[in-house]
Amino acid sequence: MDKKEAIEFLRKSLSEIPHLVELPHDNRDYPLWHRVITGVLGKVFGNNSREYRDFVEAYPHASHLGENKQQKYREELKMRETAILSIIQVHEIVGVDTKPSTKPELPKAAKDYKIWQWIKSHKIPSIIITVITLGAAAITIYQFFFSK
Repeated sequence: MDKKEAIEFLRKSLSEIPHLVELPHDNRDYPLWHRVITGVLGKVFGNNSREYRDFVEAYPHASHLGENKQQKYREELKMRETAILSIIQVHEIVGVDTKPSTKPELPKAAKDYKIWQWIKSHKIPSIIITVITLGAAAITIYQFFFSK
């Protein structure tokens, strides 16, 4: 399934919400509906994607003692509906990219090894290698502490 198909799947999933709202809070349909959508979002967009997180994290965080479970269930459904709608709208505005979001890459260790082989084959002076290594370390430290 590509991203375009996933967006269509989400549209169809929205049509199931009116049925789910009418069910009691402890029904069997909702967990299945939730699991399928979560699975599709994780597989197509990735478990660390904004789309996946928006849907998974869409539930009422405040729990009040003695709160009506049916009311909480309906509120959760409403929040998940809003998450699905926002995912669809973002992809309508930005456009759905059906290609993979990243090109296949060599693992970092393999890339580093290839670079090291190139440096050795071109007889780069050791002082330059030291400067490059220190620069790479500085970049890694910067990315670790200041990215996101």
